[in-house]
Amino acid sequence: MKIEANSLDAVCLFVLYICLQDEEISDLELKGLLQDIPVLKDLYFQLYGEYSSLHIEEITFEVHNLLKPRDKFINSQTSEYEIKLFDNLISDQKMRDISVLVANSAASQDGLHKLEKNKIDYWIIRWTHKNEQRTL
Repeated sequence: MKIEANSLDAVCLFVLYICLQDEEISDLELKGLLQDIPVLKDLYFQLYGEYSSLHIEEITFEVHNLLKPRDKFINSQTSEYEIKLFDNLISDQKMRDISVLVANSAASQDGLHKLEKNKIDYWIIRWTHKNEQRTL
């Protein structure tokens, strides 16, 4: 399965990547993400005027394939591999904002782990800073 840039699949992949920072995606985190999907679909339609298909079952499987080896994704520092992957996969500022919000919500379901918070904070700073540079 190929994940299209700026799609809901890309958002879900980002959310699951954040949730995996503490070495597992808990049932509570997955449930939190699943609860947000109807809102995400509606928001996507409002923003882009089109419906987005979402393949959450395939995305969950894809997470395990894409996020191997884990040392490229699970560490205190954000790797160049992570930066390249998610900067390209989520390039639209609206989708970046949505990704960070949903990731924070899902990862908080079982208590926000320090590594999850570090990655969320990193992406907020990176994506906000990039956006500010574009508008200057």
